[in-house]
Amino acid sequence: MEKNDIVDFLLRQNIIDYKKVKSNLEDDEKASEYCIEKVKEISGRKIICFYGNCQIMWENSLVAHSSQVMKSYYLLWLGPVYLLDKEIGEINKNILKQIDIFIYQHVGAEGKIPERFSTDTIIEQLRKDATRVCIPNVYFKGYFPQFCSNKFNPTVPEVDGGENGAFPYGDANIETMAKQFTPNEIAKELLREDFYTKEQCMDNVNQSIMELKKRETICDVIISDYILENYRKIRLFYTVNHPVNLVLKVLLSRVFKYIDMEINDIDEILINENDGREIFVYPSVIKALELSFGKERYCWFKKLKEEPSDMYDYVNAYLAYCGKGIYHNELIAKKQIAEKRYKLMTKLYRQGIDESKLPQKFVIYGAGNIGKSFYDCLEDKTKVSFFIDLYTKEMEYKGVPIKDRIEENLKPETCFVITPAYDMENISNMLRKGAVKPIILSLEEL
Repeated sequence: MEKNDIVDFLLRQNIIDYKKVKSNLEDDEKASEYCIEKVKEISGRKIICFYGNCQIMWENSLVAHSSQVMKSYYLLWLGPVYLLDKEIGEINKNILKQIDIFIYQHVGAEGKIPERFSTDTIIEQLRKDATRVCIPNVYFKGYFPQFCSNKFNPTVPEVDGGENGAFPYGDANIETMAKQFTPNEIAKELLREDFYTKEQCMDNVNQSIMELKKRETICDVIISDYILENYRKIRLFYTVNHPVNLVLKVLLSRVFKYIDMEINDIDEILINENDGREIFVYPSVIKALELSFGKERYCWFKKLKEEPSDMYDYVNAYLAYCGKGIYHNELIAKKQIAEKRYKLMTKLYRQGIDESKLPQKFVIYGAGNIGKSFYDCLEDKTKVSFFIDLYTKEMEYKGVPIKDRIEENLKPETCFVITPAYDMENISNMLRKGAVKPIILSLEEL
């Protein structure tokens, strides 16, 4: 296309798509500069640019529907920063100098982001009189204590967005429980209303808000206060980093207020929600946090399965896609655990127990061969209150009760001796999640 044709086209738009302008001009940078400069000159409108990760796509769209903003501004669309190297390659410095308001999430030169696309580098190339507004990358894990990075998540190249895999938002409980239970048994357990305690859920909320507040220390506007005040009343997130449009509307209202622009026509219902993926909100979380919303079915990835899934479908799908990696990893882990168990049993029989280190009264965590052998070695030297074992159906061993869950009313002085020492860190973290922080010892210490 000719330069003047591009100019005529852009004068009828609200968004200047930099990638399309370059492409239509066969990557002629001088021609791209001319078109954008000419559009500003003829229209008398200034340029706003959003810069950051995927959330800016929705922020950009929300602002594009505001007649109050579009009356005086164009939106320069560069694209999400993680695609710039692949789709644009370089951003013309003279194009950056056309920006009047730069609204950005802080992006460092990390991972796959080259230094030239970091916000520190980009900001240096703006005009000195350009307005800069730093906004947070909105994040909240409060609804999703199960969330973890999913290293077993395979790509799904046959669908759009499948390069991020079927389940980029991992579920730590499914991955752990898959080692012992069938998918339907896992789903049944996750649906229990007491799966997570109130203390665990509140700790997760508070930790997530603290993390967001830490991110906001470098920002000009914040959103954590709004999330904390409203997360119970309204569903605010589909995933940990995909907020509902309402959250972004509130953030944008604060942005324009910060730069003294009275904008009140941003409407969150005018664009589609970022709900292509959803993380399950467990029934126990809904109950513990007293959420005013909740449902039984969620869309874990609409591009693969448009209809919402219940927990049973979700767990089965998760393991159908990710199970190969989980189970292969488990085979390796089982071999390593078997070796550690053998070494620990050998040490127990050859060296016995150091009686000077034994507590007077404690709970044995683990009622398998090692836990029972440890009990047999004690010979009434101390008192064992009970065993804890989440995976056994036995009710007692030699008259000592075996419990299949951790009681919420533990006393502060409760002492646990963990016999599966190879999983010491995970078990310790689980025991410390409640309000009471017990005393924890490893069998190897004794």
